[in-house]
Amino acid sequence: MRILLAATALLLVSQAHGQVVVTADEDLSSTRPEAWAMNYVAASTLMTSFGATPVLAPGKWRLGLDLGHVPRLDDEQQTVGFIGSKREDLNKSPVFGRI
Repeated sequence: MRILLAATALLLVSQAHGQVVVTADEDLSSTRPEAWAMNYVAASTLMTSFGATPVLAPGKWRLGLDLGHVPRLDDEQQTVGFIGSKREDLNKSPVFGRI
């Protein structure tokens, strides 16, 4: 009886409708200035670990620090917005780091 009741309930359940999702994604060609700028920023902030992580005894801690230098861009290199017609301020920080 319970199986019949559960099957009937599943048949009578209506489909749930949520919010309409509006997307404004754009696939950029790798030759566009905007794509170059996004790759530059992503590459300058990508941190990688060096060496193997040691196995520590219980209760022991190890602290690490990563720092990276972000080169400054000239005015021509910062002209990337709107297919290379608008200057963007990409010189926000000369270093990037994490603990």
